[in-house]
Amino acid sequence: MSEIYSDAEFLVDFPGPPGESQADILRRTGQFGVLPTDSDADVMAKLAAVPAAVFTSAHRFGTLADREAIPLADRKRGLRVLVTVNGDGNPVWREFEWRLAGDPSGPLATGAPRASDGWEGLYTESERKNLGIGFFNQLDQSQIKGVADFTSLAEDLEKLDEATRVEITDLQARTITSGANPVVEVDASLTGVAPESLSVSWAGFKVAIDKLPWRTKDQAALKDFFVPGNSIDDATDGPMWHTILAARKGVTSRFTARYSSDQHQLYRAGLMQLVLTIQGGTLPVGGTSAEITAINGNTPIDFNAPYAFLSTGDASLTTGVTMTGVIIDGANSRHGTAAAPNAASAAYTFTQDAGQPALTLTGPVLFVPDIAKYPAISDNFCGIGQNIFYSGVPNFFGDHTNPEAYAIIDRFAAAADGNRFLIRDVLPDASWPGDGTPATPIDGVDYKNHQFAAMEAFNARNEQRHPGSRARTLPKPGYPNGMTLLQYLQTRGDGSANDNADIAAGLVPRSLRKDSLHPNLAGQTAMADFFEEAMQAQALAPAVTADTFFTLSAVGILPRTGEATSASDTVRVQTGAEALLDARLDALEYGSGLQITSFTVTPSTIEAGGGANIAIAGAISGTVTSFSVADSAGGTIATSGPASGFTGTKNGVNSARTLTLTAQNTGAPGGTDTKTRTATVAFANKGHAGTINKASGITSAEVNGMSQSWFATVVARTLTFTTTADGRLWYSQPASQPDPSAFKIGGLTISPDKFTRDHVTATGQTVSYRDFLLSGVVPAGTAITLEVIA
Repeated sequence: MSEIYSDAEFLVDFPGPPGESQADILRRTGQFGVLPTDSDADVMAKLAAVPAAVFTSAHRFGTLADREAIPLADRKRGLRVLVTVNGDGNPVWREFEWRLAGDPSGPLATGAPRASDGWEGLYTESERKNLGIGFFNQLDQSQIKGVADFTSLAEDLEKLDEATRVEITDLQARTITSGANPVVEVDASLTGVAPESLSVSWAGFKVAIDKLPWRTKDQAALKDFFVPGNSIDDATDGPMWHTILAARKGVTSRFTARYSSDQHQLYRAGLMQLVLTIQGGTLPVGGTSAEITAINGNTPIDFNAPYAFLSTGDASLTTGVTMTGVIIDGANSRHGTAAAPNAASAAYTFTQDAGQPALTLTGPVLFVPDIAKYPAISDNFCGIGQNIFYSGVPNFFGDHTNPEAYAIIDRFAAAADGNRFLIRDVLPDASWPGDGTPATPIDGVDYKNHQFAAMEAFNARNEQRHPGSRARTLPKPGYPNGMTLLQYLQTRGDGSANDNADIAAGLVPRSLRKDSLHPNLAGQTAMADFFEEAMQAQALAPAVTADTFFTLSAVGILPRTGEATSASDTVRVQTGAEALLDARLDALEYGSGLQITSFTVTPSTIEAGGGANIAIAGAISGTVTSFSVADSAGGTIATSGPASGFTGTKNGVNSARTLTLTAQNTGAPGGTDTKTRTATVAFANKGHAGTINKASGITSAEVNGMSQSWFATVVARTLTFTTTADGRLWYSQPASQPDPSAFKIGGLTISPDKFTRDHVTATGQTVSYRDFLLSGVVPAGTAITLEVIA
C-alpha cells in the first residue's frame, strides 16, 4: 500500500502509484492475474469471468430439504433457490431469495426492513397475474384482499409466523366403497401457508399427493401409461419401449417425453403454468390460427427456454410440434391446438376447434394441455434426468448431480397421485470421456470421469428419495434386490467382442444401440421386457382394512422467514356416513385442538470446535397428554414446567443437532393427535474486525482480541463501531468463505492488502483465515462504518 489519505475520521491507504491501470492493480494485489506472467488481456479476462460464474451459481434447484441443506456460508445476498410449492391448490415452482437483516422484506422488496437474515418468498407467475403485477394494471395494496390484516399482524412478527404455520385439523379417512379392499378418501382442513408438499402414508407405505381430498388408488389394476422423459422415451417418430409394452398390455401410452427432460417436461405436462398472449386479444373462429406473441410474459418467444413447450431447438423436426388443450379466460374456455412449424421456431399459434365462434379475450389467458389430466389416472414411468442429471460442478449433495432433476422427478411423483410410479435409470453414454485417468474423487471413489460417477449417484439417490420406485427386475441369482436397467441390458448382449467390451466398460452393449446412447429396436424391445418385469417386481400399496391408520403430512414455508413449517396427523379408517358425521361433531367439540405455539433453543449458533450449554423453551396449547424433546444426537432433554410454558437445559453441547418437540393428545377425535416442531443448533467459525497496530504479521491472539466478532455464515455485513486503541483496521474471516468483492469505509471504496494465515480460534482449532488490511493507523475513539460487500 502507498499514499496515505487522512480526514477527520480515519486514515486510508489508497493503492498507488498514480497512473496505474485497473489491470495493474488487479495483478499487483493478486485479486486477478499473476505477476509477471499474465498480460493485461489475461487479467481482464479473469475479471470478466467472475460475473458469469456468479450468474451460474445464483440459482439452485431442489426441494425444501435441499434448500435448507445449503451451508450458511454459501447463502449470499441475492442467492435464489427454486422449489416446488402448492399455490392456489396447484403445485407450482416458487422462487426464494436470500436476504440479509436490514434488507426490505416482501416479494417485491417493498416491505419493512428484515429483522434477521433469511429466505424471502417471491411471487409465482399465477400470483403475479392474480395481483395484476406485470400483467395488466398494477394494483395498489389496498385492492388486494387481506393485505390490511397482515400489515397489522406484521407488527408482531412472532404472531405472524405462528399464524402462518402449517396446521392439520379435522383429518378424515373414510371408505367410499365397500369390499375387502375399499377405496378410502383422505381429507382434512389445512391452515397457515399453502403446503409445499403433501404425503399420505399407511402400513409402512407412503405416497406423495397433489391436493386434498385424496383417494387411494388400485395400483394392481392395469391402466394406460404416462411417460415424461427425453429422446430415449420419445415415440413421436417410431416405437419406443413403453409403446411396445403398452401394445402387449392392450393399453395406450401417452408421453410428454421429448429431446430434453428439464423443465420443458413440466410445462408440457401442464405442471407449470402456461399463460399465452394472443395477437390482437382475439381468438378467430374455429379453424383459423392466431399468433401467440408471448408465453408467460416473454416476448419474443425464446424457443430454447423451458416455457417454449413445443420446442427442442431442432429446426429439422416438424413432427410432434403440436399440443391440444384448453384456453381459459375467466368464465370462458375454448379447446384447440397450439402449434409451431418446426421445433426451433418461435412462431407459435393457437387454433380453436372447428365450429367455435370468435372470442374477444380480456388479456393473457391460461393454457392447460389435455395431457395434464393423465398422470393422476395412469401408470407412470418417469424418464427424467438423462439430459440434465450431470451438473459439472460440486453441489450441496456432495457430488456432481443436478438438484433441478430431483425436483422435477418429485413433481411428477406427486402428480402421479398415488398411482404406480416407476423411475427409469439414467443410462451411460459411450461418448462420455473415458481415458482411464482418475478424476476428482466423488462419493469417496475415483472414477474415470465425472459423468459415470454422477450417473451412479443420481440413480442411487432417486432410489433413496423414492423408495420402491426405482425400476428393478425380480430378484435373481447374485441380485437379491433385482437388476437395474443397465444390469439387465448387459445380459442381453449378443456375445460379440464389441458387446463384451462395452459391458466391461460399463456401457449398454452396442448391439442394442443405434448410436452412443439411444437404444435401437432390439434395445427398446429389451427395455420393454425389463419394465414388464419391473411392474411385477414393484411392491404395491397395501390393502386397506378396518384397522388401517392413515397419516397425513404437510410441509410448508413461512412467508416471512422462509423457514420450514411442518405438521402431521394420524387417523383410523372410518366407514359410513354416520361415522363421518360423528367425527365432524367430535371435531367441532375439539375445536382447534392441540397446537405448539412456540419452541426455541438458545444459543442457536456456537463457535466451531467449542461447546456451550443450551436452553430450550416452548409452549403448547390445548389438551396435552404427553410431550417430549428429542435430541438428534441421542436421548431426550428433560423439561420443567407445564406444557403451556416449559423450559429445559442441556450442558456441554459440542456438535450440531436438531431438537424435535413432540406433543400428543391421546384422547383426540379419531385417535391420537400428534404435533411436532423442530429447532436447530449450528456451529460456525467467527469473523473478526478491529484495530491492530501492525502492517503485517498479525497473530491469532490479536485477531481473536479485536473488538468486533460474529459468526461467519455470510460475507456481506455492515459494522459500526468506535476504535478502542490506535492501530490499523483489519478484517479477518475463514478462508472457506468467498472473499468480499469490495470494502467501503465511510462510503469510500478501498483496495485492501490480503494475507492468508493459519489461525488458531478461541476454541483451539487451526483454521485457514484471510486477513484484509484496510487502512493506515487510525487513532483510538474514531467512529468507523465498515461495509463488507459480497
